[in-house]
Amino acid sequence: MSRSRKHSTYFAHSCAESDSWWKSTANRRLRRVVREAMRTTGETTDTRLREVSDEYNSAKDGRSYRTPETILPGWFEKGMRK
Repeated sequence: MSRSRKHSTYFAHSCAESDSWWKSTANRRLRRVVREAMRTTGETTDTRLREVSDEYNSAKDGRSYRTPETILPGWFEKGMRK
């Protein structure tokens, strides 16, 4: 794996390694809201994940396209590693 590189040059907007804990918490919250709605009304609802959680409070705040000119020297090669 020493020679493997990413194909796309999209980078996350934070220093967080992973936001899996946030995703699992948000999906757990969504499942709870849907389950509660099914108990009260007996029907499924069209609830979206965006309605239940705020994605701007997650560990990673989106991704953006980067080129070697827009990043500090040396960081582009480091970010392109898998």
